[in-house]
Amino acid sequence: MKMRIVVIGANAAGAKASSKAKRINPKAEVTLIDRGAFISYGACGIPYFVSDTVADVKELMSTAVGVVRDAHFFKKVKGVTVQSGIEVTGIDRESKVVQLLETTTGQSSSLGYDRLILATGSSPFIPAIDKVGLPNILTVKSIEDAELLKNCAISGDRACIVGGGLIGLETAEALQKKGMQVTVIEMRDQLLPGVLEPEMAYLVEKHLRQQGVTVMTGCAVTGFIGNTTVEAVRIGGQELPADLVVLAPGVIPNVGLARNAGLDLGVTGAISVDARLCTNDPAIYACGDCCETNHLITGAINYDILIGAKFYHAAPANYP
Repeated sequence: MKMRIVVIGANAAGAKASSKAKRINPKAEVTLIDRGAFISYGACGIPYFVSDTVADVKELMSTAVGVVRDAHFFKKVKGVTVQSGIEVTGIDRESKVVQLLETTTGQSSSLGYDRLILATGSSPFIPAIDKVGLPNILTVKSIEDAELLKNCAISGDRACIVGGGLIGLETAEALQKKGMQVTVIEMRDQLLPGVLEPEMAYLVEKHLRQQGVTVMTGCAVTGFIGNTTVEAVRIGGQELPADLVVLAPGVIPNVGLARNAGLDLGVTGAISVDARLCTNDPAIYACGDCCETNHLITGAINYDILIGAKFYHAAPANYP
């Protein structure tokens, strides 16, 4: 009987895991499941799509020779079956079955597995501050986010980026190239905290200022002002006018499925795995943003995924 390998999540980690599993065991039946319409896209390229450096969104989902990595590509080239628009609603570890829900029709089904790989990724951290749900307060994580942000990037308007990490700075560059007046607000006293030492971060900040980007470090956003759309960002007693806000204070791991299945979570709130990325269930593995990782030199658990949540006082138990 062929081994059944099911991978949940069809972006970078999940797509790589499914392809590698098929290469190692060509006789295995590998199924890649994703609840979204877009699969295997380069999220790091989203800011370049916003700035028009990447002309077509399909380029974010294409190989180096321009072939779109869609379901047909994975079946023909990788030997992997893709089911998109399918949400996994539960894991029955005893029976080794995942429960599925078709997002468009609401039809339920199930799928058995011998090995299960969780690549459920992460979600943008949304701080619980006043009026954070206004429609022109956006995040940068998915293709849908990219298309919405690009439509909202109007030359001459004022954009505020909350968070001076990698995503925040890449988005700031993209919006500045679109002709927007951009301000980056970072809660800590330097840009790229946890990535660069203060001396190097200073050089990055200096370059941004030279490009016309306003940088505010050591400042915490305490709320937003507006009724139908955002009009200003509140920073303590100060109000900063804004026509568009991008939230980029960090990400949190998507662990709801794992937690409900009784899998162990680590000290960061992400899925706990061993050196082989195996969970406390020997038939279930996890990879990518949803699981903990270890520093390659020290061996200590990396806490980078907690950056936004830590400084906005969110507890790991509240993670989705």
